Amino acid sequence: MSLIDQMRADMTWFLSQWGEPLLRRRIAVSYGDDGQGTDTWSSSLSFTGDFQPLSGKEIEAEAGLEQHSEHKVQMVYDEDVDQNDRVERGGETHRVNRISDYEEHRVAFVYREVNQ
Repeated sequence: MSLIDQMRADMTWFLSQWGEPLLRRRIAVSYGDDGQGTDTWSSSLSFTGDFQPLSGKEIEAEAGLEQHSEHKVQMVYDEDVDQNDRVERGGETHRVNRISDYEEHRVAFVYREVNQ
């Protein structure tokens, strides 16, 4: 087994012990007879992740919305979670601010959207 394969196996084991079930939501667009698109959030993926608080907050202001990364979610390297997806944990929805890819795992930095 290569070193990368071993590191990926270690991450899978870690998540089986310490991870929790999470839900990824992504926008799906459907088109009516008039050609108008309608965005809907779909519950398209359940996955296991390690949801951890960050030591501080990364805050950015954007057109009436305060964005700040509050948590990071570690997951296996090939999990289908991308920037701007939503991650649900225990009834709370968090927006994926950014993704960092590593050879053995992925990390999503997430925040709750709070209206100003």
